[in-house]
Amino acid sequence: MLSLMMWKISFRNMLNVIIIMTIGIIIGVVLHKHKRFIEIVEGLITYAIWVLLFLLGLSIGSNELIIKNIGTLGLKAIILSFSATTGSVILSYFLYIFLFKHER
Repeated sequence: MLSLMMWKISFRNMLNVIIIMTIGIIIGVVLHKHKRFIEIVEGLITYAIWVLLFLLGLSIGSNELIIKNIGTLGLKAIILSFSATTGSVILSYFLYIFLFKHER
């Protein structure tokens, strides 16, 4: 019963994300020719990312379990981040070659 309830909540949240993203895409398509609009949106995105990172830091800093285990978690995070970045760079390189090799 609990898992069904969690699934409904998760589905509703995902549906909200899809709806909001779709509305954003539609507005972006309509207003993409307005250069000033694009500049404002890009600036807002930058500030929004900074605010989200700050809030994430607050959340991590207030979690005693994370703070107590920061050494172990930090090493795992570094390994995970390095692996993800390396994998992304390698995959991007091969994707670039595959998609744009005819333009060389």
